[in-house]
Amino acid sequence: MLPELCLQTPLRGNPAFHFMLWTAGLFYGPVIWSVVCHLCTARHDGVSRRTRLLLALPGASLFLLLSFLSAPLCILIATLLLLSFLLVLSLIDLHCYLLPDSLTLPLLWLGLLSHALLLPNQLADAVYGAAAGYGCCWIIYWLCKAITAKEGLGYGDFKLMAALGAWVGWQQLPQVAIIASFTGGVVYCLRLGFYKKRGELPFGPCLATGGALVYISQHFTLPG
Repeated sequence: MLPELCLQTPLRGNPAFHFMLWTAGLFYGPVIWSVVCHLCTARHDGVSRRTRLLLALPGASLFLLLSFLSAPLCILIATLLLLSFLLVLSLIDLHCYLLPDSLTLPLLWLGLLSHALLLPNQLADAVYGAAAGYGCCWIIYWLCKAITAKEGLGYGDFKLMAALGAWVGWQQLPQVAIIASFTGGVVYCLRLGFYKKRGELPFGPCLATGGALVYISQHFTLPG
């Protein structure tokens, strides 16, 4: 059984905690990018100092922002784990058009495990969410293929949606899909307008955006 303190005590308002989390965030971006370079097949020559700075500041800002939102410590740790996976998957999809099973499947099991440990009364919702996420994407895939003779989604998208269902539960999957679709539409229009570029758009980052926003809205509250 996890300690009661870990489950119930928010650390918001503790300056030392905020500083510690912000400091950890400085290393977050460069570490994430190193993982992406290792997993992606594209050649890389390391991370320059400028790139490290550009990656470190958003990571530190994200960590600091989460530290000011009200949530138990265990939920905060689970959120940072989820965001790390989603960020790595998004960057790999943007660079390689790939969502590797070596990340999507562990993310699914971690979602189920987090419910089993932290929210056992919602474990069934997580299991249904994983099944519904995969099943809905599978149906959309075959409908698109039957109507347009093109693949609207990749199999990696199926597994990422299943993983997100395991984290947010089946009830929240429509919200994830709506945010992802809206994000994808906006990005496509901007790309078409500014770069006159058509063609395939990686959907993994859009799904990751929807899943992250929904999960954070579920478990975090604004200070007040």
